[in-house]
Amino acid sequence: MSRVDKKSFVMKRKLSLFVFPLLIVASLVHCQQKLSDSLRAIINQQKNDTAEVNTLAYLANEQTQIDSVIKYAQQGLALA
Repeated sequence: MSRVDKKSFVMKRKLSLFVFPLLIVASLVHCQQKLSDSLRAIINQQKNDTAEVNTLAYLANEQTQIDSVIKYAQQGLALA
């Protein structure tokens, strides 16, 4: 391999090592958003049953902000 080819190869490899994890993270965030939307749809049916309590608990566990965790956990406790 010539020096230019080797530099190009190394550059492409570094770029792929950066882009690949970025794509994985973006995909996970998108999937998590879809899950949260589905869980909220179940909650919005307002049946006030065990499924709603369990969904609120699961949604609370999926949150990253403490305010949202507390909100969903309190809603679940109020229904339980």
